Amino acid sequence: MIGFLIGKNPMAKYKAIIEKKTTKKIGEVTIQDANKPIILAGLISGKKIVKTKKNNEEMAILQIFDESGTIEVVVFPRSYTILKSFLNINKIIMLKGKVNEREGRIGIILENAVDLEKVNQN
Repeated sequence: MIGFLIGKNPMAKYKAIIEKKTTKKIGEVTIQDANKPIILAGLISGKKIVKTKKNNEEMAILQIFDESGTIEVVVFPRSYTILKSFLNINKIIMLKGKVNEREGRIGIILENAVDLEKVNQN
């Protein structure tokens, strides 16, 4: 027995909207994109809640992946308060943000996001 399940890509049913709305796949984001706006879609594979030092507000650091790669997404308190109801592990989201480069690593600072399961119903 193999210890993992091979299933179809959970993002496949959102393929049309992802291709129409996103600007890149996660694996295509490079350091040259730093400080540029971007629209990505992916599955939340990791979530860490942290408190700000300044006001002890909740914010989140998400790991998001698609078939091309994984990227870290920082969700500051203002956005997290609005979006936290669906920013959960195994949720497929589309997000708008800015590419951020720090110490040679790239990530995304989230501006807004939508739950693709809800978008697809409409």
